[in-house]
Amino acid sequence: MKKFVSWRRVSTKRQGSSGLGLEAQKEIIRYFIEREGGEWVADFKECYTGTDLNGCTELKKAIALAKKNEAVLIIAKTDRFRNTIEALQVYDDMGDRNIMFCDLPHTDKFTLTLFFALAEREALIVSIRTKQALAAKKAKGEKLGGQCDKWRESYDKKSFEQ
Repeated sequence: MKKFVSWRRVSTKRQGSSGLGLEAQKEIIRYFIEREGGEWVADFKECYTGTDLNGCTELKKAIALAKKNEAVLIIAKTDRFRNTIEALQVYDDMGDRNIMFCDLPHTDKFTLTLFFALAEREALIVSIRTKQALAAKKAKGEKLGGQCDKWRESYDKKSFEQ
């Protein structure tokens, strides 16, 4: 029977305390382990920003336990990694066929490399479009800011009126 060690991550404490993201990832992982007829050996979860995964202590523990138990490291979503380099480092560390992403199951290093390269490119394009749109609004004289800024302005006016 194939053994699995899972790793789940959300970026903020607020996401962690709501439990929704972590629970959704858990259900995705459960589905794939059952589909593989596998055994869930351990589950690691953490609340840590995706800017530098070197600080993900639970990921390191999950990798170590998976290796020790000759288990597959299973991760619900590829977007838990920030970039191609980090994902491929973990892939190399685990060895071929010893890591599984539920949104890209049974992949090889080549496919994973392409997938992450395309995801990085899309993130760059979205960033460029967003910056251009904000610059265009600013050039038109429109004030930038979200609902929090509008609420704050309203609150500040009320406090001065009293």
